Amino acid sequence: IVEKIALSRERLPTRRAQAIDGLSALGGSTAPAVLSRLARAEAEPLVVRLSAVRGLARVEKGGKLAAGLRPVLEGAKDARVRGLAAQTLAVHAGPQACAAVKAQARRENEEARVHYEEALARCGASAPGDGP
Repeated sequence: IVEKIALSRERLPTRRAQAIDGLSALGGSTAPAVLSRLARAEAEPLVVRLSAVRGLARVEKGGKLAAGLRPVLEGAKDARVRGLAAQTLAVHAGPQACAAVKAQARRENEEARVHYEEALARCGASAPGDGP
């Protein structure tokens, strides 16, 4: 039932975000695919997408998390979603994800870079031009 609420566009975005939190806590075989789909969906409300990015870190780790979030990091139109994907990768996917985080931060404009500060600090870079 939590998955149905998370996916329902008839529900308030805040209710869907709560359902996403519940889905990520419960896990299950379909949770990673559902969360990944919601995180990538440009038509979804911001709160839904951000909850899906955070939730994905609860159900996937390492390479699987990186595979699920890299399309969000590199392709989301909203800099806040890309920034949270960067932060989530830096915290939960390990050092191997830092190269992608740093590369994306270098592609961002000045305004969007603010969303990468914590991720870059975790990856050992103080500015988008630092490191590999």
